[in-house]
Amino acid sequence: MLLGRVAVAGYVSVTPCQRAISAALVAMLYALVLVLIAFWPRGAMRASPVIPPAVAVFVPTPVEPPVAAPAPLNPARTPRGVPQPASAKPSGPPLAATAPAAATAPIAVDATPVVRAPPVAIAPPVEGTGRSEIGVTGSANGTGQGGGGTGSGSAGTGNGVGGGSLVRAEWARQLDWNDIRPYHPRRAWEKGLSGKVSLTCYVRLNQRAYGCVATSEEPAGEGFAAAAVAMERRFRIKPRHVNGKPIDGGQVFFTVNFYTLNR
Repeated sequence: MLLGRVAVAGYVSVTPCQRAISAALVAMLYALVLVLIAFWPRGAMRASPVIPPAVAVFVPTPVEPPVAAPAPLNPARTPRGVPQPASAKPSGPPLAATAPAAATAPIAVDATPVVRAPPVAIAPPVEGTGRSEIGVTGSANGTGQGGGGTGSGSAGTGNGVGGGSLVRAEWARQLDWNDIRPYHPRRAWEKGLSGKVSLTCYVRLNQRAYGCVATSEEPAGEGFAAAAVAMERRFRIKPRHVNGKPIDGGQVFFTVNFYTLNR
């Protein structure tokens, strides 16, 4: 029966059962290879890097102590009669002495004294009685404080026009608070101070005043006298009359009152 399976020219016939077994074995071999590839650790395939040691160990090399050179047995001697070399001296002229540093020139200081402006000259009041005033009256959109003051002066003697007599001013236009307020000294205004100044002025025929001089100031030192003199260009005063005729340059006196009212 076995002989019947052998074919001519050495060909061996294989049964279908053997073919099935061989195919199954080959399939199992492939499956095993795939399983090994799938589950084989990946890190094992990579080469582990070489990690240098954290601490390097150095082996100390012993150092031999230096060997002192032996002293010469026969030191060299200088033969007698041979002159010794002279010590070297610096050539060239001697160095000049360093000149002392020049003294610093003193800083020039301006010793010019500071010249202060002289205070406003206030003429002494003259004796006598009289009355003339610049004040504030009336009200506007509210109540205000009435203004008034008393000036002093007297008839005197002199060489002026009209025999040099001094009379109280007769106003061509009375000044009100709005005219006086711009001249109120700022410091006194901030303090809430009121003031009173007596003036003497000369009057031209055109009713303009000139040559005004403050004869008294209350309170003193607050700038009211200078403020009143600065107002002379706003004064409108009737010229004096002598023998029924107006004269140019007649002298009059009056009082200027500075009020703060109700600020």
